[in-house]
Amino acid sequence: MKKIIYILLCISVFSLLSGCNTDYKSFSEVYHGNLNEINKIGVTNGQNGENIVITEQKAIKKFISDIKDSKVSQNKNTIVKGWLYSVTLYNQDKKSMSFTTSEIVGKTNKDDAQLVTAIETLLNYK
Repeated sequence: MKKIIYILLCISVFSLLSGCNTDYKSFSEVYHGNLNEINKIGVTNGQNGENIVITEQKAIKKFISDIKDSKVSQNKNTIVKGWLYSVTLYNQDKKSMSFTTSEIVGKTNKDDAQLVTAIETLLNYK
């Protein structure tokens, strides 16, 4: 009897631990290409629909520097209902990747404060 309880306890603990597993990758790992070749960024505000295109290379380099080490992970408990910002990255004026503050490469996230701050810094770059 004790052996069965011990086995069930081990299975339960293993199930809990495997369910909490998060597969973290940095933004630079999920971007297929060279982040240094991005020459344009389009940003759409999810609250008012305003579209802004950034071509200033200093602003783009700062943005890439701010997000390249950001962790991207699946949050299975998050239900996505809209987003604060949508970002499109361009390489030589060709769309290379799009993501929102709520979803990056199919991985659902809560709006990441670091990512939102980086986007707002980009939008306010002077």
